[in-house]
Amino acid sequence: MFAVVVHIILSSLVATSAMTLFTYIVAALTQKELGEPKFLNRLIRSSRQFDTNTTDNHIAGWAIHYAIGLIFVALIVVFQSITGYHLSIWLGMALGAIFGLMGVIGWIVMFSTHHDPPKIEFTVFLIQLVAAHIVFGLTVSIYFTSLI
Repeated sequence: MFAVVVHIILSSLVATSAMTLFTYIVAALTQKELGEPKFLNRLIRSSRQFDTNTTDNHIAGWAIHYAIGLIFVALIVVFQSITGYHLSIWLGMALGAIFGLMGVIGWIVMFSTHHDPPKIEFTVFLIQLVAAHIVFGLTVSIYFTSLI
């Protein structure tokens, strides 16, 4: 059990980092402002719930981003345990796409319920978000298939 927890943590760190790198590459190539931790920090900074001077690179946004990655990997492991499916490249990418769509819903809810959401190119952000989660799922599948 300890080894499983360690692999969940390690794979979530690797996959979330790969996803984030993908996002920053897309941002550089498209000259668009992207970045999940940055936007999380902006939501926190302009929130009525918190009295904070959170910067774009504050640890809070990064911690939330990586915590969600950890939850997603744990869900993949639970899915594997329940279904008995082996995590292939294609299954990892499909689960990543599903997580991406969940992320789209989450961001839409956060932006639509926030009194002062960041001004970003939302459609571009959401499209790259799904693609980034496919990278996430692919990375998790590569991590776990390399253990076999």
